[in-house]
Parts: sequence; structure tokens; C-alpha cells
Amino acid sequence: MNENIKQYRGFLFFTIFERFSFFLLLAIFVLYCTDYLDISKERASSYYEIFLGVVYFSPLVLGYLSDKFGSLKFFHLGCILSIIGFLLFPILSNFFSDIIFQLFIPLVFISMGAGILRVMVPVLIGKNSQIKADDNKIYVNFLWYLLMINIGSSFVSFAIDAKNNFIKYFLISGIVLLIGYLLWLLKNRTKNYIKINAESQIEWKRRNNKLLINVLIISIPLMVVFNLLQSLFQTETSGKIYPYKPMLEMLIIVGIGLLLYRLKKLTNFNLFRLIKLGLIIIIVIISILLLFEFSNYHSDLFLKILQIIKIAPTTFVGVLLLFFVFDSSPLKYKGLFVGLYYTLITISHYISNPFFDKIMDNRVSGLIISLIIVSGIFIFLRDKKIKNIA
Repeated sequence: MNENIKQYRGFLFFTIFERFSFFLLLAIFVLYCTDYLDISKERASSYYEIFLGVVYFSPLVLGYLSDKFGSLKFFHLGCILSIIGFLLFPILSNFFSDIIFQLFIPLVFISMGAGILRVMVPVLIGKNSQIKADDNKIYVNFLWYLLMINIGSSFVSFAIDAKNNFIKYFLISGIVLLIGYLLWLLKNRTKNYIKINAESQIEWKRRNNKLLINVLIISIPLMVVFNLLQSLFQTETSGKIYPYKPMLEMLIIVGIGLLLYRLKKLTNFNLFRLIKLGLIIIIVIISILLLFEFSNYHSDLFLKILQIIKIAPTTFVGVLLLFFVFDSSPLKYKGLFVGLYYTLITISHYISNPFFDKIMDNRVSGLIISLIIVSGIFIFLRDKKIKNIA
């Protein structure tokens, strides 16, 4: 049992290194294309979108393959591919001047590696968190997973300087990820993992397909609204809160995590009611924004307060949705359904962009539509329905 605990903590710790490397690449991607490879900004942005599309849509297929060939094997594969990809940037840049070698080949390795790790890390955290058949506190560990992502991404700003030494950045990304992987290998023994995982699977309770379907149904419209609110606040407050957003998110995640950890065991029904509480807070925020629009009232301070309040419900609702997808999916297809969930989240981002442009032209209509969507989901998750499926 202690080995099991060490395993999920190892994956949480590894997340800091992996997310740092990935977000450092995203931070310099366009500049590397324009300043180092002399590519137009439009083409660089296109390459950036294609790269992200591969990373964020590939988890569906990669998750399915991991179920067939083994989650842990795919975790190792994702680490190795990503490390090779980062180190190929400085190596190939020294020998070749063609964009295929300086950009495309390394990105193929990184996109596959990052796509694998996007699914495998939460899946392996979930598998190693469930020690007992009645232990459903995986959602707390998913909160810590989100915290590790924020910590990893927050370190990126310390690594970037004004010189834009791109080769150095790629080397840093590769070395940091390699260190994280080696530390994981030193602290975690594969044989123990396989043995414990096989034993724990026998004890796991039977999953509820209706619960899984309902969570997947609400994920896209709910995340579209969350993305729209984030974009709206970002525009309205001129991004003034953005430098503090990662720190605020981390503090809120820690607070929510400690609160949930101290609570007695929560049933799926109670966890669903927490999602409904989050929806109520979002409904109140949208209603206040609508009142501002109708009254032509504008206050930067009040908008910042609302933006800070919004972080809490969007954070724990997103984590609980991930928990329900993992917890209710069939044992043999954890990777597939977690990959499907992340694919649906990606689709919601692509839907949000054109929708947001229309909202900025007519904010009242956009906010009303958002209010209808969240209210509809709230009604859809009525208590009687939740009791039947949870």
C-alpha cells in the first residue's frame, strides 16, 4: 500500500518537470520561428496551431493504444519521445539549415510524447490513488495534479531572458524533462507498480456507464462557457490580473484540496452536488455581468473580484469532471475515455474562439446564451437524476 502511495506522488512530482518543458516550448515557439528560422508570423502561428492540435487531439487514439499495450509502457514512451524531440532541436540545427530538420522532425517527436503524457500521467495518478475499493478521494489527487501543472508553468518565466537564446531553451527543456524522468525512475519500481495495479483492479467497484455518458455530454458546453468567461474577463480587465493568475490559482487549488481532504468520504452524489454549487456560482457571475451590461456600469475592481471568484468553481468543476470520467470508465479503457475527455475539452476551445468574436459584438446576447447553457446543465443534473446514476 505504501508503494502505491509513492507511485502517485512520483507522477505528481514528475508533472512539474514535464509541464515546465512543454510550456517553455510554447512560450518561445513563435519567436523561434520568426527570429531564428525567419518565418513569417502568420506561418509561425499556423505551425503553432497545428502542433497544439496534434498534441491535444492525439490523446484519443494514444489513450486507446495505451489500454492495449500498457499505460506504464506508454508513459516511458512519452518521456523518451519528448526528451529526444527537445534535444533534436540543438543537434539538428548545428548540421542542417532546412526547416524540416530544424522544426518539423523535433516537433513530431514532441507532439507524440506530449500527447501520450497528457493522458498517461492523470491515468496513472488515478490508478495508483485507488488503494481500496471504497476509496474515491482520487479527486483530491487530481487537484494536486492541477497544482503541479501550475507550478511547472510558473517557472517558465524565470527561464526566459531578453537574449532569446533558443538553442539554450531547448536544451533546458530536454535536460529538465530528462532529470524529472530519471528521478521518477530512481524513486519508482516498475515491478511493484504492476503487481499493485493488478491487485487493486480486482477490488475496484463496477463502473456506471450512465454516469460516464452524462459527464461527457455536459463537458463541451460547460467548458465553452468557462472559456468564454475567461476571454471576456481577460478583455475587460485588459489582462491586468493575468500576471497574478497562476499564483491565485495555486492558492485556490491548495485551499480547495485541503478542504476536500479534511472532509469525510464524499459519495459520488455529494461530489455531483459540488459541481452544481460551482454552476450556481457561475450563474451568479454571469447574471452580475448582464446587470452591468444593462446598466452600463463598469468597474475594473469589481470585474477583478469576479474574475478571482470565478477561478474556484471552474477549477474544482473541471477536476471533478476528470475524476468522474476516470472513476466511471471501464477498467480496460481508462486511457481511451480520459483521452476522449481531453479531446472534448480541446473541441470546446475551438468552438469558443469564433463564439467569443460574436459575443464581443453583442455581449448581452452572448451572456444570455451562456446563462441558458449553464442553467440548462444545472437542470440536467437534477438531484433525482444524479441519485439514479451516481
